[in-house]
Amino acid sequence: MEPSFIELISRPVPMGPLLSCVQERWQPQIGDPSLIGWVTVGIYVVVALALLRTARQGAFPSETVYRERWLWLGLLILVLFLAINKQLDLQSALTATGRCTAKLQGWYSMRWDVQRGFILALAVSAAGACVILFYVMRNTLRRTGMALLGTAFVFGFILIRAADFHHMDQIIDLKISSALMNWVLELTGLMLILLATFRHPKAHRPDMTQGGARDQAGPRPRQNGPIEDPGRVLER
Repeated sequence: MEPSFIELISRPVPMGPLLSCVQERWQPQIGDPSLIGWVTVGIYVVVALALLRTARQGAFPSETVYRERWLWLGLLILVLFLAINKQLDLQSALTATGRCTAKLQGWYSMRWDVQRGFILALAVSAAGACVILFYVMRNTLRRTGMALLGTAFVFGFILIRAADFHHMDQIIDLKISSALMNWVLELTGLMLILLATFRHPKAHRPDMTQGGARDQAGPRPRQNGPIEDPGRVLER
């Protein structure tokens, strides 16, 4: 009697053969050394700086200040991670680890069913996360809705790529107007986030120039009575 799938995935995986198998399939290197790849990384950095500026200088209502500020900081961490992942190609390492684990545990012939289940779990998780985020930030969607949409767009695309779903790859790898479809999808999400940071209102800082400082201090008190001659004061 053949072992069930549950029994197969319960088998211990020897770390030595697993690491050797992964190293044969993936090496840490620049994932996309092309001009488009580096331009995309540069856009990630620009978006990260814009998110940092919004988190520090954005105008937030008192009742939602903590939620909004943590949202922008969370997006900042996410974008920085995606920028690193863009060139280190971490999703390929994840795919190689999954394939090697499947071979060592003996369920490699069932990998298509596992990939379909993984894609379904990702879709449900992404949809649930979006619903929760939009519900939690429902009172701030005029300021954060576009950023949430762009982040879900980019993050969902990266997760699908990590699954190495071949039928999806055939669609993603099509070229449209001499640009890869995956770059277009990724760039669309980044532009939505960047546009959201530009549209977010900024907090007004007090004018600290000489005139502004004089206005903040208020008018000087008027002196009652005639002003004495300094010379007479010295003679006393």
